[in-house]
Amino acid sequence: MEINLRMLNVDLDSGEIETEERGPEYWERYIGGRGVGAKLLSEEDFKLDPYHPRMPVFFATSPYEGTIASCNRTWVVSVSPLTNYYSCAAAGGFWGITLRKAGFDVVRVVGKSDKPVWIEIHNGRSKIRDASKLWGLTTEKTGEALKDAGRALTIGPAGENLVRVAGIALEDRMAARGGLGAVLGSKKLKAIAVSGNMDLPGLKTEPTKVFHKKTIANNNERSGYFHEMGTLEIPPKVNDGNLWPTHNWQDVKWDEGKHLYFPEWKNLLTGYTTCFDCTIRCTRTNTSKYADSGRGPEYETTWAFGPQIMNDDPHIIVHANKLCDQYGLDTISVGSILGWYRELIENQVVKDTWNTNEKVFELIDLIAHRKGVGDVLAEGTLRASKRFDGGSEDIAIQQCGMELPAYDPRGSWGMFLCYVFGPRHGCHNKAWTVYMELGMSLDARTGPEGKAKMVSDLLDETAVIDSIGICTLVTPVTFTETPEAYKAVLGKDVTEDEMRKIGRGISDLERWLDTERGHTKEKDSLPVRLIEEAVTVNGRKVRLGRETWERIRDEYYAYRGWSKEGVPNLVVAQ
Repeated sequence: MEINLRMLNVDLDSGEIETEERGPEYWERYIGGRGVGAKLLSEEDFKLDPYHPRMPVFFATSPYEGTIASCNRTWVVSVSPLTNYYSCAAAGGFWGITLRKAGFDVVRVVGKSDKPVWIEIHNGRSKIRDASKLWGLTTEKTGEALKDAGRALTIGPAGENLVRVAGIALEDRMAARGGLGAVLGSKKLKAIAVSGNMDLPGLKTEPTKVFHKKTIANNNERSGYFHEMGTLEIPPKVNDGNLWPTHNWQDVKWDEGKHLYFPEWKNLLTGYTTCFDCTIRCTRTNTSKYADSGRGPEYETTWAFGPQIMNDDPHIIVHANKLCDQYGLDTISVGSILGWYRELIENQVVKDTWNTNEKVFELIDLIAHRKGVGDVLAEGTLRASKRFDGGSEDIAIQQCGMELPAYDPRGSWGMFLCYVFGPRHGCHNKAWTVYMELGMSLDARTGPEGKAKMVSDLLDETAVIDSIGICTLVTPVTFTETPEAYKAVLGKDVTEDEMRKIGRGISDLERWLDTERGHTKEKDSLPVRLIEEAVTVNGRKVRLGRETWERIRDEYYAYRGWSKEGVPNLVVAQ
């Protein structure tokens, strides 16, 4: 059975809405979600400014949803106003599967409305509706206002105010990285609500049913341990491994970090929630002394409002996370910005005070509404560093503008390459080498040998897993099992090597999009603090250095078959 791609085209300039179907070759060559989103973007005028009305935004799902346990990711694909390059951000939950039940696999939005609008999608039909009364509301209040229309994807005040680190809420999940919420804000698009009960193409075949049962069993066996702590199993591992960025990346271990380990959260824990088709239920819900309730925080948020700003109070982390979710902000970027800003205060580069860590509540509000210093910080660390003297750019921990997440590469050298060559820049989970490198000797962890191959292969494997739509925190299928998934859903035989080539094509296409937008070899680097400054890892001083960085960068180019300037082969990329 051939499965076509069902796309809804919404033009906010003209108010026109059209439906179309494209052939199964999109699923066959680009899998789904992230890969299909990148391919669709490459067919458009992707060199426009991110805020140009004709810059498209794609909301892409996958034909594997309902066939593989924990396959529930919706990918938002466009160009980032933070990096000015290709960007992709994902969220789990139930929005994506509901879009598919509403009759579509992908929503494409172009244009800019004269007034705030939202889009209603139900069983193959859609309308553009007035959102004037919704403009200014938080993500949660917007979702409540639209609950009769279905499950809502929304932006908050940060997206409306074009904050470059604004995310998109898919109910209580966030597609946060890269500032794509600001792209929706520039289009005056407040929300997309979906509902439906249509059949999903290909889901009722016997091979898909059998494979689905197998992946549920796999997931429970391989990932059941993840239920209780979820991502909060990570802090002691990275802290003990000396790769927990502390005090704006001035150190790699924090003695006070033990106050943020999972046992310290148990008195805040109120329950667990889950995403579509997932029995693991790893998402914790928490309360705090600030009367919060809701999802999270996950590990990266715990780091961002923990060691990064020198805070060991879980209550402050819960409340900061809640504020970011309500305003529609990326917690990784916001925490990174605030840790950097705190160091500027300490160095007397800026005239401000940081008397308690509750300072972050004030700053988050200022960023979301672009008020006072928040208007500067809303630009992200790279742009904001141009506004301050005193070497602030050297300690602005970002890659092409994207603030880095919670793993210091000086204790896990594969992450140097991961941060630079991950498709959205400054991203940890596109080639997360930490779990491999923590099992190595210190010499192997903090040495250049084999890193190019390790990161490149992981990048291609993750491109496939991401595009299928699987949560990267659990393991219903391994990469070696993806040919079986491909056969079950698309009915075609492929080998593991062919799947790897598909992954290579996706990740090279993403790189090609960046080089076409002006990315150069000189931008394949990281801040001075990470390249030049030494840290103590397990009792030994470790420093990468510019010469060693250039060596592993060039080895990475060579392994992937790119030019010496870092440009991929166009045939592979397409």
